[in-house]
Amino acid sequence: MKGKIIKGIAGFYYVHAVDVGHAVDVGHAPGTVYECKAKGVFRKDHRKPLVGDDVEMDVLDGHSLHYLF
Repeated sequence: MKGKIIKGIAGFYYVHAVDVGHAVDVGHAPGTVYECKAKGVFRKDHRKPLVGDDVEMDVLDGHSLHYLF
């Protein structure tokens, strides 16, 4: 699932995702906001996702928490 980071607080990232086939535009597109955490590869490479970044995410643990790729 693809989306755009709209907020980042204490290692959690809030991602606005829309249905496939729609543009990701937080101000206008319908969609859902998911609470996510970055995968370990970000910490390993000393990279940090930023607000406004386009991201890809997936449910890895079956709960409401998602992970950024």
